[in-house]
Amino acid sequence: MISTRIDLIPNREFKDFIKQAEEITPDPDDTEYFALALKFNCPIWSQNKKLKQQDKIKIYSTEELIEVI
Repeated sequence: MISTRIDLIPNREFKDFIKQAEEITPDPDDTEYFALALKFNCPIWSQNKKLKQQDKIKIYSTEELIEVI
């Protein structure tokens, strides 16, 4: 059921944002997530507190999302 609600975004659709994402992400393992967030102008949901060390992309923890919902 979940797989019917997940859209896979091909790398070619956000590759133009990789360099910018590399410059702002505090964790290189999350570069692609930052590139996607830049492309779609959306926040990231993560428990990785390290990601909040930048101010370009809004990072929500699970607790923060629960408060918003």
